[in-house]
Amino acid sequence: MDLESARNFFNQGDYEAVMKLCKAYPGNGAFTNLATSNSVEQAALSDARDLFNNGDYSFTVQLKRQPYGRKPPFARLFNQATNEWEILGDLVALERATNWQAVLGKLDAP
Repeated sequence: MDLESARNFFNQGDYEAVMKLCKAYPGNGAFTNLATSNSVEQAALSDARDLFNNGDYSFTVQLKRQPYGRKPPFARLFNQATNEWEILGDLVALERATNWQAVLGKLDAP
């Protein structure tokens, strides 16, 4: 039952809950394997967040290729990066047109 719960948490990207359950069953092969997969994805999420926080949206290309890229925490990060990338593109276009009023309006928008 706990293994099924851990797998469900894993499928939803709730990596903290997975680790908590896996730690309760040290030495159990199924939990050990799940914990390993969980650690890999959790590290990938952490790396993607670091890149995002540094303004590097290159991780979005990698997420499209990875099966875990569709999991909720990755999907949220992907959507946020995509939205920011679009806003930056709009700002560059407005800057090139020297439409400073529109740039200020875009920067003031939530």
